[in-house]
Amino acid sequence: MVATEQDDPFPMITPDEPNAHLFSNARATEAGLRIRPLEETVRDTLAWDEEARERLKRLPSFARGMVARSVERYAVEQGITVVTPEVMRIVREQAETRLGRRFNFSEFSRETPALKQGDA
Repeated sequence: MVATEQDDPFPMITPDEPNAHLFSNARATEAGLRIRPLEETVRDTLAWDEEARERLKRLPSFARGMVARSVERYAVEQGITVVTPEVMRIVREQAETRLGRRFNFSEFSRETPALKQGDA
């Protein structure tokens, strides 16, 4: 049986579901609901614990947004409501496995490495 709007006014539909194109959000928007960007929803529903927030701040600025989005996407998919260092570790390990390399942001450090004797 295919669900209809009469069966469920707020059905959980994915775009690849048969007949997904037959559902309209008109009733919901007329009732005051609005479609908003995922980032806004995540910001309103997902918390970062202090240690995770500090770890994120220590990342180079060029990587921070990408890491935050990846961690938040994973948390939402897993039903996690608070990002912890453990969640960050899991996402990092998955990315390292997927990309076949370890991430070591110290290679991008702005600090000048100490010279060894004879390097000058």
